[in-house]
Amino acid sequence: MPPKIIIHEKDILKELSEGATVKSIAITNKINKRSLERHIRYIREKYDCTCIAQLVTYAITNKLI
Repeated sequence: MPPKIIIHEKDILKELSEGATVKSIAITNKINKRSLERHIRYIREKYDCTCIAQLVTYAITNKLI
């Protein structure tokens, strides 16, 4: 069973899966780009993924988004 996903993580993963850039997600969510990059890194580590593409694939496969 995958770790529980929180709403904010789900929103970020959904935007990434739709092809949004880190910069555009940061602007949309009114947060600093570096903060978002750290948050994405944390999510990647949480789900043991090495890159954003793998993370999005994992999220779709496990019905997280």
